Amino acid sequence: MIAEYQKRFGFTGVVVSHEIPDIFYISQRVAMLDEGKIFVEGTPEEIQSSEDPVVQGFIHGLAETKVELAGMESRREGERLFRQEQARLERFGIPFSILLLEFETLEKLVERHGHAQTQDLMTRFVDTVRARLRVTDTCFRYSADRIVLILAGAKRDEAEGLCAELAAAVRDAGITDAPDKEQFCLSAAAGIAAVENGASLESAVAEAEAQRSRLSEWVLNRQGARFEDAPTGER
Repeated sequence: MIAEYQKRFGFTGVVVSHEIPDIFYISQRVAMLDEGKIFVEGTPEEIQSSEDPVVQGFIHGLAETKVELAGMESRREGERLFRQEQARLERFGIPFSILLLEFETLEKLVERHGHAQTQDLMTRFVDTVRARLRVTDTCFRYSADRIVLILAGAKRDEAEGLCAELAAAVRDAGITDAPDKEQFCLSAAAGIAAVENGASLESAVAEAEAQRSRLSEWVLNRQGARFEDAPTGER
């Protein structure tokens, strides 16, 4: 809500919070206080990459907990697990892929139905996704409107199959059904990247983002997963 209204109205806000990592999603600058004085200050990226052991100890102690939204991992934990899979790929040749899920209609949903109902839809969506992941897979919040799944040991075709299954599960759960007569609902896009040796999380996400398509366009047939053009209308 803070991020949305700051973007819409352009005000400057000072937020005092212990919510790590959520504060990094809504802030342009972060100051860490210790005994009434500013201990360190900078952009969210500068704070998170700080080599100061006190800063890292504080972030590590709080950021490793799961994000409140549907029990997802934090981005920090997701980055750690990405590096872990990258090391397995480089050392043993074990492939892995990422699946990027991006919510497309959050602002309009909040405008029409409020934050509570929008949050409920997102939580149901993420719960549906997580219920179909393997124990070796990871679901984490990459940004305010994007979720990344790390699919351990999965080649691209396997990731495509999972994406199709998720699309069917979300459809069957009615999560993308319009909540009222205005016929407007939660819409998500999906993109896949088979991660290569030496690739960063950012480059893998960029690759997945470049070829994403609406989740509602993924279908599953007996031969596996494929893209199909599907009428989505206002959705």
